[in-house]
Amino acid sequence: MKYFRVYADETGESHFQDVEVEMTVSQMAGQSTPVAAAEVSFYRLSAELKASPWHTSPRRQFVIYLEGNSEYETSDGDTRRVGPGSVLLMEDFQGKGHLNRNLSGERFLATIPLADGA
Repeated sequence: MKYFRVYADETGESHFQDVEVEMTVSQMAGQSTPVAAAEVSFYRLSAELKASPWHTSPRRQFVIYLEGNSEYETSDGDTRRVGPGSVLLMEDFQGKGHLNRNLSGERFLATIPLADGA
């Protein structure tokens, strides 16, 4: 399984990084190392919300797309498209941040802030 993270470097520029989740396999299943989380929230983003301004993530958190499609852009100009099943780790809580564009109608997301130190 893979996800990508959005992070800020020491100059405040945001970037993408692909992350491969290490799995321990036993019989017909695999499991990653647990990640401590604080809570989970579900969001419905209106179809009228076409794009966000440049912004940073409010905290380190996973964002999981349940329905709908978006495009993310980092301050270095790179873009990624996401849709149902996409997992993002947002870590650009300082610096220039990122943009988000709506590529479909309504979008449904789950956010999972990571526990301190996770």
